[in-house]
Amino acid sequence: MKVLKFNEDHLKRSSMKVLIYNANRLERKYLTTANKDRHQLVFAASPLNESSIVLAEHFDVISVSAEDKVTAKELQKLKEMNVRLISIRAASYDNVDVDAAKKMGIRVANMPKELHPPIYVKDLLDQMAAKTFYNIDCLAKNKICKNELTDFRIKKQETHARVV
Repeated sequence: MKVLKFNEDHLKRSSMKVLIYNANRLERKYLTTANKDRHQLVFAASPLNESSIVLAEHFDVISVSAEDKVTAKELQKLKEMNVRLISIRAASYDNVDVDAAKKMGIRVANMPKELHPPIYVKDLLDQMAAKTFYNIDCLAKNKICKNELTDFRIKKQETHARVV
């Protein structure tokens, strides 16, 4: 079996445009640091909603918080804008219509429930930021994220977040 290796040049070529909704100032700091200039980041102060969804035009990826609601209606608009991945910055995913996303071919990934128990808020933010970019890098490299919710190639994994 041949193992593909991706160097820094490949990551630059496969850079994604990422719109991050509803991130507070502290989250922005940690997300920017974890990104390590791999992807083009734009932060939107507002949550994802009917009026702010237009900001996702020309982005490959959006990142949402647990408070952002992503219904079939929003997913249809995101599909029309060619958004390919929704990265949820939380372990819960009931704020996203995962079944509708799967039907529309939009990948959805959340944070694994196995995050190490944080000692400080800083540790939790470090882990959240790292896992967010793990999800985005998987898409950039056309790989499956182990915590992807709309994986079309495997049936179910009990050890991680729900995979449909």
